[in-house]
Amino acid sequence: MTRSVLPAAALACACAIATAGVDLTELRLGPGFWSQPWRLFTAHLAHASATHFALDVGAGVALVLLGASLRSFLWLAPVVAIGVAGARPDLAAYVGLSGVLHGWFAQVAMKRAPWLLLVVGAKVAHELLTGGTTMAALPIGAAPVPEAHAIGLLAGCLGAMEQLRSTGARRKAMAPRSSRASGSDLAEDTSRPGWQRHATR
Repeated sequence: MTRSVLPAAALACACAIATAGVDLTELRLGPGFWSQPWRLFTAHLAHASATHFALDVGAGVALVLLGASLRSFLWLAPVVAIGVAGARPDLAAYVGLSGVLHGWFAQVAMKRAPWLLLVVGAKVAHELLTGGTTMAALPIGAAPVPEAHAIGLLAGCLGAMEQLRSTGARRKAMAPRSSRASGSDLAEDTSRPGWQRHATR
């Protein structure tokens, strides 16, 4: 339990620090996009209001406690940021953890209840079609960006599938070792004369 609580607490602290210095951490889209690469990461930790902060951090802590990999932030964050920059060139700036949260949700759902991906996928599709989100009515202090949710969900699904594939391959490679050893012993025994086979058993 402690191994999950500590990353969750670290996430909450990082979001609080980034939100306090939002001018230095928000993702600024436009000509200077690549000139300050740290914003690809810090923008997801910064938030536009206390409500925005509470919603994102609460969801993030819950997902980390449920098994989402905090380390995956290191690749989910830039993927979502670059994706948003490409999909929404009309935006001046971007903040918030929700894109990464959708990626973490995909990780947890793939392990626990894959059918939930259909539900959230339908939600994201509705957001893209309508241009809003399920939380658009809440006073979060910024306009929702459904493209971030879609990019995060897709990236999280692909990452979770690759992780499951590599984990399965490692287990498959390690499991037969003992069975191969016992099988070779048996093959060696059966190649001996009958009196020797009985003597070695």
